[in-house]
Amino acid sequence: MMIFVGAIPKIDNSVYLSPKLPKYDIPSLALPLDYYSLFIRALYLDGHITHHVELLLSLEHDLRDYSSTLNLEVLESITPPPLHRVMRRLRSFFFGRGGQMLPVIPGLEHVSLVSLLSLLSLEEARVKNVVLDIRPLRGHYEIPFNLSLLRSVVNALDTRFSTHLVVNSIYSLNDLTVISPKADSTGIRVLMSRPKFCRDLRPNDLVYIEECLPERKPVEVKWMENGHCVPLYRDPDPIDYIGLIFEEHSEGVRDILDELFEVGCMAERTFYERIIGEVDKRKWIARGILYKLYRYGFVELVQSPGGRIVVLSNKGMEAVISYGEEKKRSKSTEEGS
Repeated sequence: MMIFVGAIPKIDNSVYLSPKLPKYDIPSLALPLDYYSLFIRALYLDGHITHHVELLLSLEHDLRDYSSTLNLEVLESITPPPLHRVMRRLRSFFFGRGGQMLPVIPGLEHVSLVSLLSLLSLEEARVKNVVLDIRPLRGHYEIPFNLSLLRSVVNALDTRFSTHLVVNSIYSLNDLTVISPKADSTGIRVLMSRPKFCRDLRPNDLVYIEECLPERKPVEVKWMENGHCVPLYRDPDPIDYIGLIFEEHSEGVRDILDELFEVGCMAERTFYERIIGEVDKRKWIARGILYKLYRYGFVELVQSPGGRIVVLSNKGMEAVISYGEEKKRSKSTEEGS
């Protein structure tokens, strides 16, 4: 690891994460599911989830039925309401394939940091270096990331890449440190007790420790100019939750949810019998469908004086309505052509 003080260096075969880049690529969250818990922790640190953390963590097993990497469309489809809308918002920013210049998205700083782990899902990557800009954001005095999460991400990246940090100042010389032309004269705080050494420092000096004493030597480094590009946002495309989750049984499940929408509620036993009668007569299949409808939040159980009844959740209503709207759009397109 190398530390760069005051500016972002230009390094070949590198990926950069910074809020001060001149342009941005569209980030991806297709990180290996081995790091799914770090993703949930990032959501928590960014304030997008305040409870139900255990529920979201438990969905890792379900996600592995679809892929070994995080798929936001699948995650949104299987996340119970209202948290599925949090996942939908993520798709507004993380809908690309990554790239060389990645943003720190305001309000999603920790999720932006964790998105770097998607590099680990690439079988063959030309990337050799990852440069993390951890300088304080405007109006702040501390780094924009939780130190524990930052350490976890850096340790994971170090298994395949060389990770480097950009800072405004440092308090130790445990790593090789390069001074940029924009660095503050007191950027290396640990050397403030050696005023002559500090006065002699020049831009592009590499500072290091040798035999317990600080040393310096000039190195060849080019630097980026700070930019003010805005991360790209777009409204996420609608997802057919039912089709994605229930696949060959999706038509029968849609019919039952559509009927439940119309009648308002259904006795729990009647609902189960309708699944057996209209979706799949094999009980182990019908039970699996019923379990997913409950677990993924399409229907809810409500206690009534006459026993437990099944009602559609807000997410179940969304699924019924959005599919109907999509069919209407498709029909209009066919008639227009």
